[in-house]
Amino acid sequence: AMKQFRARIDSYSNISRSWDTFESSAQEMRLSLKPGAQTLGVDLTNLTRQVREAFFGREVQRLPRDGEDVRVVLRYPKEARDSIDSLENLRIRTLSGTEVPLYSVANVEFSPGVTQIRRRDRKQVIATGGLVRGGPQARQEIHADITEDFIPEWNLINPQVEYIVTGNDEEEQKLGQDLVKSMAFVLVAMYFLLAIGFRSYTQPLLIMIAIPFAFVGMVFGCLVTGVPLGMMSLFGFFAAAGVAVNDNLVLLDYIGRLRQKGTGAYQAVVDGCVARFRPILLTSVTTFIGVMPMLTETSAQAQFLMPMVVALAFGVLFDFFLTLILVPSMYGMGIDIARLYKRLWTGQKQPPFGSSYDPDLHIVLEQGH
Repeated sequence: AMKQFRARIDSYSNISRSWDTFESSAQEMRLSLKPGAQTLGVDLTNLTRQVREAFFGREVQRLPRDGEDVRVVLRYPKEARDSIDSLENLRIRTLSGTEVPLYSVANVEFSPGVTQIRRRDRKQVIATGGLVRGGPQARQEIHADITEDFIPEWNLINPQVEYIVTGNDEEEQKLGQDLVKSMAFVLVAMYFLLAIGFRSYTQPLLIMIAIPFAFVGMVFGCLVTGVPLGMMSLFGFFAAAGVAVNDNLVLLDYIGRLRQKGTGAYQAVVDGCVARFRPILLTSVTTFIGVMPMLTETSAQAQFLMPMVVALAFGVLFDFFLTLILVPSMYGMGIDIARLYKRLWTGQKQPPFGSSYDPDLHIVLEQGH
């Protein structure tokens, strides 16, 4: 089963060299008794022990010296054990005490020996893989082809074998699971902190709506630049989401302070967007321009970070329009829903959203205005 898998890996042109855990195996000597050897009182255990002692020696005594034990080993002279050819002259002691040539009572053959047995869940594991040329995109294409086309047929041929993911792929899966758990915790903590600060249960949701749109910007950026989505993209997505949340926080905080001064909702939204336009624009543009040198870099070191850079740059770019268009629109929708609910509850007709807007009035919070 492993040979079939490795042959499939070798079939890809982007694979420079394949490998498996059998490559580390060393040649070992295996002994088997000839017919009639047991009549001389020679068994396989005694035979292998004598052969091993002929080359590595036998401990016959231990002497105390300076608080430690010194082992005394008895073995053949070096010239008698420096070559495998010395097996031809090796004598094996039988049960009666006589000595016979090794090849008269045993067959000697050499075969690859397993130097290490790897197990997982009490099952033996054999690993195989390959070195991929072409970067993360070529690696993902090969992985997808093996998973979708080769694995189903391979499982039918080898029903007793189970396919698992190890190495970098396994670490990537574990990292992805850990990031999902961390992201869930961060979102919950962020919501409660914003809810406490704004004293509202709905405005934190309006601020955090930037997070999924940062993901949309990351996907769009990968499609435009041709950079494949990877684990590094998630790090860039988290960074872009943080910048977007900060922009929304700045805008809604300004709108909330205008509302506290008695300004109408529509007037507060328009004046808030005008007043916060420059800070939000500079935050997005400077972040995007700051990572442009890495987007144009072609070195191998930069290619490793390219998914993160693309996710950060385009996520921030998308959230700029999101903050100035979608968030104010949804804020106005929330005001309309609140007024509709108040009308249904009290029966009083509510003024439409924006009816009190004065285009000649521009309200800012800076001192002196």
